[in-house]
Amino acid sequence: MRTKVFEKMGYDTERFVGYVNEGLLCSICRDVLEEALQAPCEHAFCTSCIHGWLVHHNNCPEDRQALDLTVLRPLYRSEMIYRVEEAKHEMESRLDSQRRHMVQKESLLQNEIEELKTLMATERQHRQELEQAELEKRELLELMKGLQKDCRLTRDGSKKATNFRPLTRLESLKRKPREVTVI
Repeated sequence: MRTKVFEKMGYDTERFVGYVNEGLLCSICRDVLEEALQAPCEHAFCTSCIHGWLVHHNNCPEDRQALDLTVLRPLYRSEMIYRVEEAKHEMESRLDSQRRHMVQKESLLQNEIEELKTLMATERQHRQELEQAELEKRELLELMKGLQKDCRLTRDGSKKATNFRPLTRLESLKRKPREVTVI
């Protein structure tokens, strides 16, 4: 007894760009339906694929319900178009959902960017305040060294302190309004 080997019939899914709806795939070859036939259980197959299957089996390859050639009906172009339209609407819905998600994420990222900009500006201001405080600290240390030197000279009795310029500088530092920020 010689068995006929059937040829794979469907259109290769790699020929299509993007997602191919599951309802457009043959349950046997898993490619896009070619000359589609539909069983009463609504599973669809390529004509060549289901004919080859039914040579060796008497049931649907998907749900194992009884099946023979007489109950298969052509899946008309309008039904295929309906399935394609259904797949298109499903994809558009998915894309809309992803767009909304991306817009929401973009908004969150924009808010985070604004927060980071604010933090960076605050950090920059704190750094400037620290640099200013460091500068004033150095000036005060120089002033103190000068005062200590003057005091040593007056204690030695060798010279009286006649240079009061450091004190006037200290007075000007005291008068500067300062804003202190605690980090």
